[in-house]
Amino acid sequence: DLEKVPGISPGGIGTGRQVVRLGPGGVSVIIDYEAMSGPFRDYSGHGILSWEPGEKIYRVVWAQNVTPGISIETGKMEDGNLVTSYEIMEHGEKYTVRNIYSDRTPNSYTLTNYYVDLRGKQIKNLTMKLRKR
Repeated sequence: DLEKVPGISPGGIGTGRQVVRLGPGGVSVIIDYEAMSGPFRDYSGHGILSWEPGEKIYRVVWAQNVTPGISIETGKMEDGNLVTSYEIMEHGEKYTVRNIYSDRTPNSYTLTNYYVDLRGKQIKNLTMKLRKR
């Protein structure tokens, strides 16, 4: 479910496929995502999630086909949810992206994505409900 964010996203409902597997040595998680229908049906991305014990943070490295470069998210657990964020320049504007991974079970989780502008205004962009097939 993609919210309409002026100048950023068109809004609408779509479907996609995410493949998640353990990385080398079982100390990271590799994520491949591909949108299959909806407003971002051409979107795909590849990510790696890992815990950084020395810094006591989670780090997610993400490459996607819609913007050049690599985003590096950092995060921590807040109220039982993994909350990550990173800065990005997209559509001519700089803002912070905030991701909340919630409702986690062995077979599903919810990802809610927000844009935070330079004034600190948080705008919900999308909600993805992922479930194991």
